[in-house]
Amino acid sequence: MVWIQGVLREIGLTLAEVIILDICTLLDDCHIRGMYENEKDRAMYEAYNVTREMLQMIKPKIIVSCQCSTFNIKWGGGTHEIARKLCSSMRGAENGEVNETYIEGHKIHVVQAYHPGGFLNHSSREDPNGERLRRLLLRVYRPCGWELKWKEVEAKVASMNNFINELGDMYGFAHGYLRWVSD
Repeated sequence: MVWIQGVLREIGLTLAEVIILDICTLLDDCHIRGMYENEKDRAMYEAYNVTREMLQMIKPKIIVSCQCSTFNIKWGGGTHEIARKLCSSMRGAENGEVNETYIEGHKIHVVQAYHPGGFLNHSSREDPNGERLRRLLLRVYRPCGWELKWKEVEAKVASMNNFINELGDMYGFAHGYLRWVSD
C-alpha cells in the first residue's frame, strides 16, 4: 500500500479517494494453505461472490486489475466468473489492453495491470522497479486528481461567492438602516 500511496500522492490523490478491492477478499495464503480442497473452493466462491456484490453496489466505470494470480494452482478459483472477468496479466499490461466486461448489466472497462508484489517482494524480470505499473496508474488516475482538484476550486469559489453575497446583504441592510436613521 505504501508504494501505491506514493504513486497516488504524485497525482494529488490519497487512498481515501481511490477504491482498492481485493478480488478474492477476506482470504490470504495462510487461510488457503490449511484448507481441504472442498473447503477452499467453497470459501473462494463465497469471497468472489462478495466481490461481485461490492461491484454491483459501487458500479465502477473503470477497474485497474492487478490480480494476476486468479489461476494460480495454489489458489484455484479461476472458474468463478469474477475471477475470469477481472484477472489480468503482465502481457496484457505490456500491451496496454483494456477489456470490457459486464456485471449485472453494468459495463466496466478492465485495465490490465499486475500486482505490485511482483517487483516489491522479489525482482521481476519484466518490470523490476514497477515503472510500467507506475506509468499506467498515473495515466489512469491523473484525470481523477484534476477533477477532484477542480471540484475543490469550484467549492472554494462558491464559498467565496456566498461570503460576498452575505457581505452585500449585510452592507445593504446597514446602508438602508443608516439612510433611514439619518432622515
